[in-house]
Amino acid sequence: MGVRQPSLLVSAPAAFAADINLALDKPATGSLACAGAEGPEKAVNGGVAGGNGDKWCSTASVEYLQVDLGAPASITGFTVEHAGAGGEAATYNTKAFAVQLSSDGSTWTTAVSVTDNTASTTTHPITAASARCAKLVVTTPTQTADPAARIYEFEVYGASSGTPAAASSRCSTASRSSASTPAVTRSATPARGRADVEPGHRVREEADRRGEGADR
Repeated sequence: MGVRQPSLLVSAPAAFAADINLALDKPATGSLACAGAEGPEKAVNGGVAGGNGDKWCSTASVEYLQVDLGAPASITGFTVEHAGAGGEAATYNTKAFAVQLSSDGSTWTTAVSVTDNTASTTTHPITAASARCAKLVVTTPTQTADPAARIYEFEVYGASSGTPAAASSRCSTASRSSASTPAVTRSATPARGRADVEPGHRVREEADRRGEGADR
């Protein structure tokens, strides 16, 4: 018999066994990354085995990671894989953070708030809530004074409606304003009156009138 190889993908915790990770491979954005290879997409790729390059890292003044789930969904919980889950020192595990939900990327509701974490993997079941967007906001990135947030995986569990939201309900907060073309105002062409008649025509008309008078 062959030896079964361990999976390199993060499996769903027992609390969400009936649900799926809706954030997997979905569009992700976030605060400025520590390096080009440590962008937000690394936190939704389904694995933690890629070493230091398999994480989202940020040292911005406001550190956040946001995922567009693609459609409205019933959210039942979250799992966050911190630095220790990717093989880094546990002192780099996120200490304080919050998870927020939104239907439009503009108005957010806090679903989870953690202030004193030390674990490498945290699981957060919630009462089912409807949302299209999920955001992880890091307030204290490590157990020390190190300023870098390190998230190897941000998982959002639930059941999707499968129906894409309208453009106005997408997670991107960038406004999509289209430049309106100003209406072309056409000035009315004035009626051609006697004052508009060329001088030569006016002389001929007067001569004609004089001729008519002589005939009478």
